[in-house]
Amino acid sequence: MTAPNQVVKITVFAGIALMLVVGLYARHSMVPSFALIAVALIVHVRWHRGHWPVPSPLVLAALLLLTGWLTIRTLIGESCYRCAAAGWQMVPFIWLLAAAVAAAPLSIFAEPELRRQLFIWTAMVTMLTAGLLAVELLFDAPVYRFVAGRPADAIVGPARYNRTAALLTLIIWPCAAWYVMAAKQAKGDRSWRSNRQVLALLLLGFAAVAAVNALSDSETSAAGFILALLFTIACYRIIGLGLLFVTAAAVALLLGFQHLADILPAVLAEWPVAWPDSLWHRFEIWRHTAAAIAERPWQGWGFDGYREVPFASADREAARFMFETPTHPHNAGLQLRVELGLAGSLFGVLVVLAVARAIWVGPVAARPWALGAVVTAAIIAELAYGLWQGSWLAMLGLVMVLHGLLAAPATPPTPPTPPTNVADRS
Repeated sequence: MTAPNQVVKITVFAGIALMLVVGLYARHSMVPSFALIAVALIVHVRWHRGHWPVPSPLVLAALLLLTGWLTIRTLIGESCYRCAAAGWQMVPFIWLLAAAVAAAPLSIFAEPELRRQLFIWTAMVTMLTAGLLAVELLFDAPVYRFVAGRPADAIVGPARYNRTAALLTLIIWPCAAWYVMAAKQAKGDRSWRSNRQVLALLLLGFAAVAAVNALSDSETSAAGFILALLFTIACYRIIGLGLLFVTAAAVALLLGFQHLADILPAVLAEWPVAWPDSLWHRFEIWRHTAAAIAERPWQGWGFDGYREVPFASADREAARFMFETPTHPHNAGLQLRVELGLAGSLFGVLVVLAVARAIWVGPVAARPWALGAVVTAAIIAELAYGLWQGSWLAMLGLVMVLHGLLAAPATPPTPPTPPTNVADRS
């Protein structure tokens, strides 16, 4: 291996370790950790292949739409001055994320042996992080208290570890996909389910993630993991129909979730289930968001501008859980529509179609696991994080990079060679 390739390998390995282990204690480190991985992959492809990695046409269209919308809103003058600045801080990172995903199958990790080393390393770091997270949750954050110098009587809420729980819930899917694909290729067995070693390690990995979710305070990660696992098992034999259903449902929610803001609470109230207060809090936020969308249905309130939406005193008095406008509506589809208007919904639809296409044209053996990751991410995105939070985008970026590596050809193409000077031969 050449020295530049060795540097890229070490950089990516270090970035994954930093993102998982250091991110457990400092979630803001996830963004620079993923940026380290992304830059290493992109620069390597440019140097090794002779061209910059280009996202797929659908992703490129979505990025151009987002950038164009932000440019126009900046030129005509935003009513929210902070929004344009927030947009120009985040949009370059989104471009970097897309370029890294495009670079993954063209990088040095397209070589089977290096890909094997990368996924084994990722699985090892994932299990280490799961163990550290379990220690933090079971014994009242002993490592964090030591590192941060927090006294024994200081309260360390379990919610500070929710992002790591979500990342582990997402990253288990590409790791499982690679392991199943590698086992099938090594054994020449068409049915990986007959291999007890494969089943045992898969069960161990998913059991570790299930245990972490059971211990953590992240209800959305647990819900995403359980529902994705059940859905993937149910659709394993009809994965095409499952992918079609998820894609259609995602597009429908992106275009019309605001119309469900008043319907969902009434429907769930009829169920004999003690729903958590956090869910009713979400409903109040979503009703407020739907009203804001109705007020500005076309242009939106500005990039990251939901927090600028006023909260009327009458609504505040009627609310049980919501006392002020939060920083984001805890729903990706609503956030796109309320902040970016109709262009935001179109941006989301293009991204969903791009993801669905990438799964379908990818390896057949990887489709169920990719679908599981998509369902997990969709549930978390519709209930928890703000769409423009750097740590959330970094988590999605890492998972997409790993899935992109699964689509790399078995025999990667050789880099272009410079033309031979005919005069030199003579």
